[in-house]
Amino acid sequence: MLRSRRLCVQRKRNLKERADACHDTQITTMAAYCLNHLQVVRDNILKGNMRLAKDATSEVRDQGFTRPRLLFICPFKNTAYKFVTALMELWEQGESQVEQKRRFQDEYGRVVDSDGDEVEEDLSDRPVDYQHVFAGNIDDCFRIGVKMTRKALKLYADFYSADILIVSPLGLKLVMDGQDQPQAVKKHKNSKFDKNNKNNKSDKKIRKSTNDSDYLSSIECVIVDQCDVIAMQNWEHLTEIFEKLNNLPKESHGCDFSRVMNVFLDKRADRMRQSVFLSAFGFPELSHLFNTHCRNILGVELFESVVHEPVLSLSKLKPEFHI
Repeated sequence: MLRSRRLCVQRKRNLKERADACHDTQITTMAAYCLNHLQVVRDNILKGNMRLAKDATSEVRDQGFTRPRLLFICPFKNTAYKFVTALMELWEQGESQVEQKRRFQDEYGRVVDSDGDEVEEDLSDRPVDYQHVFAGNIDDCFRIGVKMTRKALKLYADFYSADILIVSPLGLKLVMDGQDQPQAVKKHKNSKFDKNNKNNKSDKKIRKSTNDSDYLSSIECVIVDQCDVIAMQNWEHLTEIFEKLNNLPKESHGCDFSRVMNVFLDKRADRMRQSVFLSAFGFPELSHLFNTHCRNILGVELFESVVHEPVLSLSKLKPEFHI
């Protein structure tokens, strides 16, 4: 009996490690893809600048209405922590630096209680899937902008100056409705900034920009991770986010319309947008969202993972009869 219990615990640990390794590989792959996409966008803009420097009358179409190009949606902070950590590891392979790295690790990497004190969690008695989903910080209301420059990766950038938006459905929904503010604004509010600070003008500008969804007008790629978990939260938040994607902005936000790509001007960006959904299983709400808001002209590809080793072998079960 003791031996079978040990085998069960060992098998449980192996299944969790395999699930974590598979998800970590997906996260790293998505982070590498995002950095590569942003690098291509940045190179095109630099080439456009050089072209305009040589001939100011030439036509260059290489930008969108706003700067954000990538949107990463996940249910909890623990997944956002893994994704941003993968971005930082790939970014720090060179000589570049990461700004506000310690603040991010404190807010996303620690598990705290309602009073803000760090606690140690013990999920050893929980099922494997529970440990995989709920290990770490499970706060479901967050949003963070990441800006990529030539020498630095800047975390907590405001939405209109960020390249990647990493959000939860609830966190972005509150910002779109004007009920909450991005964490960059809260940092100003709780720090050394006061009424007489000269930076209050930029602070008000950020506050004003949180009452709309114009920062979603030029998204070129959307990645939704753990759709099966988001379905257990509030699926309507995710649906409303997709309804706001690639719409014409209400304000210019300093946009140079002479360099905006025609696909954005013609309101056909949703036909070129890449949408990636990752889920442990399929369900009707996901299929409806995919069929309604994902109309890429290149078509659709569906990938299914195959479990080579069954979690439970039916041949090893002994029938029991109760009379």
